[in-house]
Amino acid sequence: MIKIKNLTTKGEIYLYGIIVDDSDAQWLRDEDGNILGYQFPADVKAQLDSLKGLPIDVHISSDGGSVSAGIAIANMLAAHDAPTVAYIDSWAASIASVIAFNCNKIVMPENTFIMIHNPAGGGMGESSFLRSIADWLDKIRDTIADTYAKHCGGDIERIKSAMDAETWYTAREASELFDNVEMVEANDVKAVAQIMERGGIEKLEYSKYNSAPTAIKSKVNNSANDNSANDNNDVSNDVKNILDKLQRSFNYEEKG
Repeated sequence: MIKIKNLTTKGEIYLYGIIVDDSDAQWLRDEDGNILGYQFPADVKAQLDSLKGLPIDVHISSDGGSVSAGIAIANMLAAHDAPTVAYIDSWAASIASVIAFNCNKIVMPENTFIMIHNPAGGGMGESSFLRSIADWLDKIRDTIADTYAKHCGGDIERIKSAMDAETWYTAREASELFDNVEMVEANDVKAVAQIMERGGIEKLEYSKYNSAPTAIKSKVNNSANDNSANDNNDVSNDVKNILDKLQRSFNYEEKG
């Protein structure tokens, strides 16, 4: 579910988890009827309506999700009547990166990532129908590529090549390539704690991507190993618990 703060002088929206279409809500409720770890366009619209005229900080920690839902959210943010700044709290992957690029500015701590790749889809039917799906995916790719390219001097072919390769940009790489990205100093413990507090970490499933950087895996694994080997160190129990939960989330493997 979406998290929001209205601070009188500005608003804060936390987009943590998978971007999904509003129509999928009925399938995503837990046994208590709650929906956690998913973001819906209707929820974002309601919150933006409540923040009219206020600058907004949009915190993102997401694998991406539905292209149609993500584009709807991106367009709503682009149309907001005050400045918007996207803060990448872990990574903005796939359509979540498009949402970030539709804000006026992107701020990335040095330990965060933006991932861009080609849209994917499928279907069942005759060859002409399947070819039409491929053509449609190409159109979506071109539209998304334009969003990125306008922030790197219009180099559309460079962006398409990066999308073909599924490219994970570090904060430094993104800030050097894109004119709307700023890199700032990281605060690992604070970032992890914020993600855990807002309930989005369970939905961060980097293993499903082909080119997820080893920096993500090694960073988490090293943190867990350090904690297990140094039970008597000075790290607080609260931080240990956070790192344990983060480790379990990153060890997730898709089934089926």
